[in-house]
Amino acid sequence: MTKPAYEHARQLSRQKSMPNTTQSQSSSSVVSVPQSLPILNNALPSNSLPPISTATTSMIQLPDGTRIALEDLMELVAAQRFSSPVHLYRQPNPMVPMPIFRHGRDRFPTRELRWHSAAVNNPNRYEALPGSFDDRSYAKRWTSRAQRINDPAIHEILPERMFAGIHYRIDINPVVWNGRPVRRGDIIIFRGFHNTNIKYIVTWKRTDHISDDISYIQVNAMGKDQEVVDPSNDDWPALGFFIPIQLCAVASPPAPNIQYDPLASVTFINPFTTQELAPPSHDSSLPLPVEQQNGEVTKSDGFFQKIKRKVSCMSNRSVD
Repeated sequence: MTKPAYEHARQLSRQKSMPNTTQSQSSSSVVSVPQSLPILNNALPSNSLPPISTATTSMIQLPDGTRIALEDLMELVAAQRFSSPVHLYRQPNPMVPMPIFRHGRDRFPTRELRWHSAAVNNPNRYEALPGSFDDRSYAKRWTSRAQRINDPAIHEILPERMFAGIHYRIDINPVVWNGRPVRRGDIIIFRGFHNTNIKYIVTWKRTDHISDDISYIQVNAMGKDQEVVDPSNDDWPALGFFIPIQLCAVASPPAPNIQYDPLASVTFINPFTTQELAPPSHDSSLPLPVEQQNGEVTKSDGFFQKIKRKVSCMSNRSVD
């Protein structure tokens, strides 16, 4: 089993920083210094140094259960090799057709932030849910032969930044399809990682405008009883595949029926009553203009003028 990324990074760091010695490691926490070491300037006594006890290394448990030393974690952060969740991405290697992965997330690179335009004319801003299948057809497909896509056929794996609901786009050699049409409900095993309870299912054709002869299909992870795995799942994210347009027999998802016009006049509904209150008319919503004559505004009396009038009123009362 391949060592985790933090163990490999720590091993390389130790090889660079520690001397090359053949002394065997002891399971005890006490390290003794051999007596054959030379004494510099005769400043040290001829007897051996006293044993030095090593401090216990602080261990941190990551969310996935992996335990890592604090110093190893800091090295990974400094080297920007730490990602969430922690995984060891292995790039497709034609020499290793079916690598063994500990987690499904190890098949994909580190995720990136995505931005989808919220413009009304952007048809890709909504996620396309997998939808439902015919029970008998789905059960038959579940036990049928799956389409395997192994490393020799993979050109590139990139984070998806255009289509909402898809996290990685996969560019593969079209020869892998063997000239067979790709249909909705087909099962795909990606890079040899599979599970008896979860499989990748072809769901929709997102677009056929990638190029003149290339379509783009969506693949979701689903369960045996059509349970839908979250498209952003760490080990089973939703994928997108490029396929020749002549082999694409997958339908497009239904258009989302979402109507939103921020400039339209919407009737306000009072949540505490069932009475609908119409929005105020345009004329009454405008503030009344301040009356001015000859461009002059009446000056305020001011604070001191008010005090002066009050004192004058009190003096008049005292005279009376």
